[in-house]
Amino acid sequence: MVAKVKPILPDQFIVVKPQTIEDKFSLALNTLSKLIFFSHELDRRGIPKIASDIKLSAIHKRQEDVKKYIQGICSYDNELQRILSSSPVNSLNIIFKNIAHLAPQQIMINPVYELDNLNIHGIPGINTLLQRDSALLLTFIMAKNCGLKSNNVEVKRGALNAIAIASKHLEHSLLTTKQIDNTTQRALSNLQAIRGILQDAQYKDSNQIINDIAFDIDTSLELIEIEVYEHLNKIKSSFDSKKSA
Repeated sequence: MVAKVKPILPDQFIVVKPQTIEDKFSLALNTLSKLIFFSHELDRRGIPKIASDIKLSAIHKRQEDVKKYIQGICSYDNELQRILSSSPVNSLNIIFKNIAHLAPQQIMINPVYELDNLNIHGIPGINTLLQRDSALLLTFIMAKNCGLKSNNVEVKRGALNAIAIASKHLEHSLLTTKQIDNTTQRALSNLQAIRGILQDAQYKDSNQIINDIAFDIDTSLELIEIEVYEHLNKIKSSFDSKKSA
């Protein structure tokens, strides 16, 4: 039986503010993290739409920030820009379908630096999302008719594989961090969002194959999450000891 580890609550984090582009677009990231669990669509440029019935403040400002943030990412990734510039839902679903052949169990047991050895096809177009921006990837995966919201089982399988790969990057980031800062907080929030998505897929998706795959990935992530909390608690304890010394 795996020992339970008490989670670190947000207000327990030691916030060391990093100077990153993510901080400049903190509202965009906050918005994307909330849209994951709201019904939303992608516009013709691949920008998630914030519907008026979603109870979020400053919707216009949030929409503009999300647009600028995604445009900024695309300016550094021509392949992602190409994908989002023409039928983004169809383009993303093709990529997800192209990686449906991967075995999620194999993904989860590999360290992140060995993922390139899995003969991954179609990944280059969303490599930025898999490695850098889980919140945006999850927003795409949960958009109307896209990823896990598609009616195609192969697209859903590929979306789950993308989630598994993204979770391995988050695991690496969290287990190698030496301080708890805003980036750590975002990574942990994204990991928790992934587990929420997987648990929904286990019980709400109509396809048993998708239920089973989501269960397998979530089971692995449960153990990873425990390891992550142990690591972060050690960092916090070390910080508290130095502070009281």
